[in-house]
Amino acid sequence: MLEAMISVFLLFLAGMTMLGTLQTSDRAYTEATQARIALRLAREGLELVRAGTVVPTAGTQALTPVSVPVGRVSISFTQQIVGLLQGNVWLIRSQVLWSEGPRSHVVELKTYVSQ
Repeated sequence: MLEAMISVFLLFLAGMTMLGTLQTSDRAYTEATQARIALRLAREGLELVRAGTVVPTAGTQALTPVSVPVGRVSISFTQQIVGLLQGNVWLIRSQVLWSEGPRSHVVELKTYVSQ
């Protein structure tokens, strides 16, 4: 009888450990998906500047926010282009910001553009 109780307890611990691992891996997958989407949007922001669709100016230019379903929720990604003139060269930063509950995230890509 004691062996049966010990084996049930060990099976319970193994099951709880597996559930914890599944929850952690699901959370990591969701965060990786969010970062991948944000990186793609940041690259698209730099491409808009390269193509001439967005003209570099000093300060922050907000682009259209994008809502994407990620996991069980829809996340709103805010894109912005930040320009800073350094001599004859523009420092262009393509930023993507998003919030998930109380946590805020930012992905930023930088490049230089000559005038």
